[in-house]
Amino acid sequence: MSTSTSEILKPDTVGDSGLQKQLGNLRDEVGNLKAKNQSLQQQLSDARAELEEAKATILKQGNKIRELERGYSLKPNPAESALRLEIGNLQAELEAYKQQQLATASELPEPADLLNQLKGRRKKSKAELADVAEILEILGGSEDE
Repeated sequence: MSTSTSEILKPDTVGDSGLQKQLGNLRDEVGNLKAKNQSLQQQLSDARAELEEAKATILKQGNKIRELERGYSLKPNPAESALRLEIGNLQAELEAYKQQQLATASELPEPADLLNQLKGRRKKSKAELADVAEILEILGGSEDE
């Protein structure tokens, strides 16, 4: 039994209203598939945008990590090392000088004791207690000028 093309296309075989119904259903299905396709295309586009953002963030973070690693692994050059050593020596010298100044100031005798020692060595000295106190202030570095 072979059927010809003209027999398949005859509307009275299936019924005109049935074909119209099937055609309507197919059109609805095509519309739904198009809408779903558009939705999936939008999701794909959004996912690609997120992927690009993630890649950019990863690259930035990688650059920051490499920069930090470089900073930690860098060794100071010889000139910098020499300067750091010199700064340390100068700071130690300054601290020693400050300590010496404090010790010198605290080791000075009382003005009255010093005046008595002066009078003991030079009986005719015309220095007074105020003069000796002023001299001690000058030596102690606490001038009020």
